[in-house]
Amino acid sequence: NTQRTYCVFVLKDYNEEYITCTGKFESPKEGEDIEVRGRYVEHEKYGRQFDATSVEKLKPDNMGAAKTYLMNLGIKGFGEKSVEKV
Repeated sequence: NTQRTYCVFVLKDYNEEYITCTGKFESPKEGEDIEVRGRYVEHEKYGRQFDATSVEKLKPDNMGAAKTYLMNLGIKGFGEKSVEKV
């Protein structure tokens, strides 16, 4: 959901490993580069998870990331074709 409520998502870290992340924050968009801070916890039902205390959107550092960032801004009428023109 788009409000700052409890959120669960899976992210891929720098080692290309998938991590289940939980916390109270706005859900990141797919393909968005983020930095999370928090700690690992062991959930009795779901196993090892990262309990995030903060999530920060990172500025894109390459063309592909910049295109994803622009498309995820949610500007009506500004999709993939518009991004290619920029």
